Amino acid sequence: MTAAPYEVRLSRPATRALGRLDPKLVDAVLRFLGGPLTENPMRVTKPLAAELEGLRAGYVGIAYRVLVRIDEDARVVNVLRIAHRSDVYGIR
Repeated sequence: MTAAPYEVRLSRPATRALGRLDPKLVDAVLRFLGGPLTENPMRVTKPLAAELEGLRAGYVGIAYRVLVRIDEDARVVNVLRIAHRSDVYGIR
């Protein structure tokens, strides 16, 4: 028996970022958010360190990252940011 899928919740900054992306990239991000991220978010993301400890990064294409915080008990993935890899890690 398979576990229930995770619920994906987008933050306001993540939602705004989707509106600014190229349509092809939006499609790729939405496929990632609605597919592998809901099935097994720990497998498709990598843990971050230092000041971003507790967050994880998923990769969309070569240049874009999706920063998430996973609540395994509630089975919720909170999407915090979607941005180019050169900009995404600037969370303070």
